[in-house]
Order: sequence, then structure tokens, then C-alpha cells
Amino acid sequence: MITLLCALLAVTPGPGWSWPIPVTEEPNTIQPNQFIAIDPSGRFHLMWEEYREEPRIGYKVFLVDGTTVVPDTMISNDTWSAYLHQMAFSGDSLFGFWRQGSSPVYYCIRSLSDGSEISPATWVLTEGTQHRQIRASADSLGRLHVLRDIGNDVYYARWTPVAPSGFHEDYCWKIEGAYVSGVILVDGDRVHIVVGEYTNQSLSYLQCDLDGKVTIPLEDFTPGQQQFYDTKWPDLSLDSEGNLMVVDATVLPEEYSNLTLWKIDKDTGQILISAKALFVCDQWDSVAGSQFVFVAAPGNELFYLVWADYFTAKKLWFTAFDAEGNLLMQPYMAYDYEDEDPQDVRNPEGVVDSEGNLYLIYSAGWTEPVFGRYPTFGWFDHNYLPQGVGGEAPSAGQNAFALSPSCNPFSSSVTLTCSGPSLPGQLMVYDITGRLIQSLSDRQGSCFIWDGRDGSGGQVPTGTYIIQGAVDGQVSSIRLVKL
Repeated sequence: MITLLCALLAVTPGPGWSWPIPVTEEPNTIQPNQFIAIDPSGRFHLMWEEYREEPRIGYKVFLVDGTTVVPDTMISNDTWSAYLHQMAFSGDSLFGFWRQGSSPVYYCIRSLSDGSEISPATWVLTEGTQHRQIRASADSLGRLHVLRDIGNDVYYARWTPVAPSGFHEDYCWKIEGAYVSGVILVDGDRVHIVVGEYTNQSLSYLQCDLDGKVTIPLEDFTPGQQQFYDTKWPDLSLDSEGNLMVVDATVLPEEYSNLTLWKIDKDTGQILISAKALFVCDQWDSVAGSQFVFVAAPGNELFYLVWADYFTAKKLWFTAFDAEGNLLMQPYMAYDYEDEDPQDVRNPEGVVDSEGNLYLIYSAGWTEPVFGRYPTFGWFDHNYLPQGVGGEAPSAGQNAFALSPSCNPFSSSVTLTCSGPSLPGQLMVYDITGRLIQSLSDRQGSCFIWDGRDGSGGQVPTGTYIIQGAVDGQVSSIRLVKL
């Protein structure tokens, strides 16, 4: 516990963000890719590359505070396995896809309800994929709609699971004009597909029904915008009416890079929003690249965007916007690793729960508990979102008041003294995972007293706690250690 707390001291979370925690026993130093899902019971399912620092695929299940439910488990065969493609889910099943050896694509299936094995590592494709990418999205019947590469060509297929394990490929056809993979999203009876074209670096949209019949032909939705770079794997989501939201990283003349939004009408393919810049990088340490997360909150009218800075790899940035691309808060740092050595954060992935909280898994360099890069978990409390369009997030760098404890560490109780022109009406007490455990609202003059208890009246365990207060949107916080 002390080792973990020491490791956390060099990391600065932004307002609303929990303290990050490594969630695997061993680092994944070479291959830093990981995927995360949340089940209806609030447990987190993780798949990652380089299990125990070997070219293998790992899996585990854990709680929001890092408590292990299913321990680190190798789900690949005990041979060279890497390039984790995707973790897709359908009903009560999780599907993982990766490459084994020089070319075959393997998969496994785990239970979303308890993490148990439904299908062991089994090959599904004998041919390789150009960029080692399988992109899959399930329909309501549990079939996977899949994009994959054969050479430089992109193919669309539908796979039906066959008992006891395996897939039957119902159909497979080449998407003419597409080059090297793409992304796919099934919504009801619509299959949304976005693919890239390498020569002029454009993006095109195609829609099919569940039987593979084309309902909206492939068409470039970035005409006249050829002077940009796209990642070939943008992120997709839907607004509340089912229209497709597309976010990608772009580079325009005389700019570092953008994160750019398009919106496409679900019925006609008409472009409703064309190349709207969500974030234009204006400083070196916020340059966005292909490592970003774009997910919708419940109701599909609020969207979260997180990205790792491309060049310095020290920071994760965060913002939120509405279905028209209007920012709800100015971008700010979710996690700042500038004082951490090694200075390295990569490959964020995210999921949202039913309340709208955003959970991240990403690869971060740590010196403790063992030197290396670990899948790292953190989350954003949706209650920090400002109301209305154009609001700004609380600033982590501006203190509204000074906050000082009577003793630190403390054993039974501590007096928290506030000083400044304006004082908060309450203080919030969080544990290191970011969970609110107590609110202090009985201020006596400029002081609050915390008796070391949670909201239910029970004594909290030994550990580190975060005390925060806010005045006029500006946050002040301190760390306390309870003995």
C-alpha cells in the first residue's frame, strides 16, 4: 500500500478525476494496448497485451477501487501472441481478438457475468491482416459484424457464433475503394461503416442492413478537405436520434493538429456537421494524435473526449461537448505525469456507466511497484460537469483559498482551516480512487473538523484521502494520510 501511494505522488489528477491506480500485477512494457468494458454490476473487464511481460494476452476483472475479482489470467495460447485487435461484447459474452504467430487471427470468449471462460483461444482466420485490425460490432441476435483486411483491401463480413465454440461466416465482401481497415457500429437494423482512402487521406461512409445489403452507397464525406491526415480508425458514436457521430485526428496547414467532428444523417447519409474542430492544439504538450477516446454518456446528448498528447506523452487531456459539437467545458488535463519518471502515457480506452461517469484505462509509466508501463485505471465524476453550453471546468492550477490541516498524518480527527477572501460552504473527502466518502458542511468560522469517519459513521481505514473545496468554480485540495 505504501509503495502504491509513493508512486501516486508524482501524478496530478485534474478536477473531477480520481487518483489513478495500476491494475495488473506485472507491467506490459513493450506492447501497451488494452481494452476495457463495464458489466451491469459495475465490475471492469480488462484485456491487455504482454501478459507478465511476455508476448501473451491477459485478462482480469476488478472493482472501481482496484479490488481483484478475477486475477490476472493468460487467455491466449502459451505461444507468441500480440497485437490485441479489439474487445467486443454481445449479450453476456466478451470477445477478444489478437494475432498469434506470423499471421493467424485468434479469439476467445469470456462471460460478462463472472469472467469465466466460454471459449478458449481458437483461430478464426488463417490469413494475416495488413494492420492487424479486426473491428467488430454485435447486432441484437448476437452476430458480429466485422471489418478486416486482406492485404490492403478492406472486407466486411457477418459472423454467427456456433456452439460449442467458433464462428460461421455468413457472408464476406470487399468494400471497393477502401484502403486498410476502418471502423464499424451496429445500431438496430443499420450497420454504419467508415473507411479510409490512403491516397488523398479521405474518409468515406457506407451503410448496410443486417443482411449485408447496401442501403447508402460508399461516399467520401470529406470532399475538398484532402489536406488533412486521418488516423484510419476514427471513433464512432450516435446522437439521440441515431445519427452517426465521427471523430478523428486531423492535421491542417499551419496547425499542430485538430480533433474534428462530422455528423451523418442516419437515413440519407447527408452530412449534418462537416469537419468541426472540437479542439485545435495551440501548444506542444497538447498535440492530439490517433490515441484518443470518444464516447457518449447516457441519452446520447453528451459526449466525452480524452486524448494523450502525441509528442511529449506526459499528459491526458479531457473535454466534453454536446451533439452539435459545442464544448461544455474548456479542455484541461485529466492526468499530468510531467513530474513522473518515466514520462509516458499511451493508448487510452474508455467506457461510461449508467450515471454518466467516465472510466479510463491507459498505459502509464511507473517506477513503483516495479519499474515499467502498466495498464492504469482512473475515472471522471460526471457531477463535475458545468451546467449549460460554454462553461469552463474548475481549474486545477488556481486556488480559491488556502487549505491547511492541523496535523498530517492524523490518527483520529483533524481540523481543516480555510483562509482567503472567499471560503467554501463545504469540503468533500475522497479516497484515492476518487470515491466520495464524506462531505463536511458544518463550518465553524474558517474551520472544518473531520473525525475520520465516512458518511455512514464508520471509521475509514488507514490510507491517503483527498480533501477538496470550491469557490466560484476554482478548486483547492490537499492530501491527508490517516494512520
